[in-house]
Amino acid sequence: MSLYDGLMNASNIYISKNKSSSSRVFQLRHRHGDIGVRRAQKFQYLVKHISEHNPDRLREFTYAYLNQDRDQIQRILGLETSPNIDRSRIAVANQEAFTNYLLDEAVEIVLRGNDHRNSLRNYIQRAYDNYAFQAEYLEEDEKVLDSDGYSTYKDEDTSSYIAYENLGENKSDSNHAKSAHAVEHYYNSECDQHFFVKWLDPLDSRHRRIAEQNNMIAEVVYANIWRFLIGNRASQSKLVLNENGAIEGICSVGLPGFTPYGNLNKIDKEQTQGLIPILIAAYLLAEDDLHIYNFGRMNEGDEYCFGKIDHDYVISHWQEYTRQESLSRKFPIDTLADLLDETNTHPYNCLSKLLDMVQTLRFNPAHANARALCLGHSLRSQASSGSRPVTTTSRDLGTILRLGFSNDRNGKRTK
Repeated sequence: MSLYDGLMNASNIYISKNKSSSSRVFQLRHRHGDIGVRRAQKFQYLVKHISEHNPDRLREFTYAYLNQDRDQIQRILGLETSPNIDRSRIAVANQEAFTNYLLDEAVEIVLRGNDHRNSLRNYIQRAYDNYAFQAEYLEEDEKVLDSDGYSTYKDEDTSSYIAYENLGENKSDSNHAKSAHAVEHYYNSECDQHFFVKWLDPLDSRHRRIAEQNNMIAEVVYANIWRFLIGNRASQSKLVLNENGAIEGICSVGLPGFTPYGNLNKIDKEQTQGLIPILIAAYLLAEDDLHIYNFGRMNEGDEYCFGKIDHDYVISHWQEYTRQESLSRKFPIDTLADLLDETNTHPYNCLSKLLDMVQTLRFNPAHANARALCLGHSLRSQASSGSRPVTTTSRDLGTILRLGFSNDRNGKRTK
């Protein structure tokens, strides 16, 4: 969010909370009335004027307002600071003088008030703090949102399918079934890409086959939403077509240099960037399969960052989610809105709220998972002779990950 949007949003919220008592005698709590509303409206007038005529100085104006620096505000607005000028007398002379008169009046009104926690100044302070935090930690070339709030990420490969012959050589061995579905590993040396394929079961009934094909199409869409949010740090899903153009399976395009979190050493876990955007997107998209082998370290140019793979869980459990209305109960949007509220939440308090939020995930990556879940996955791994790893989060892994959160770089990577 731009500074302009943050200031306007904060002042609008301040105005909307006008609940002043009609009697000063019974106004025991600090609640602004019409005077406070007028002050906020004058503040918005000044913000709009500066954004239109001198947008590069909006941050400087906000800082001067918070510090009650009248002279600096007048310099930014291009007003004379001499107290002997009566602008009301010359206001009718020309439009410029009239505008200056209105600006002078607005400055006078805006600089009144106090520093109470419910004051306009405090609302603007929180909006300014949040903007300053973003300006410090989000570099210009790492932004994924344009001025209108839409993603600027452009996927170079927009194809949603791949022909079977383009998968390359089958690299699978007899011990490749390491997920809930049999997955085959293919490698195309020409494009240097790895593909992990789940095939339709040829023994399935026609009804079952159609249902699975629909699920595969939904998974491709779901993966594209992930890529819209975090870019190429989410693996791409493609439908695998046979020579007749019919869907035979679905593949996940391997992320470059991907190593699951469960296989990383302690140093790599602590130093790899960009986990917080993945956790926020997981909550938003109701991803309840974010275990330690579905996210990990990947190459992004000359750097390393966290990436996300395997997007099929929410699709395969969609009917269960919708039938029990568990999505709205388990992933209430108000919780995420509270975390991302740029006027009511100080940015440095976001970490604790994020940790609270991810506790709703089935595989909570920040804490040791429930004993029953850990036991079940341990027994499943033993039954498969170790071919399916234990995907739950241990106490040690949770501790390391929480320490990694304290590293600002985990929130820095957004693209």
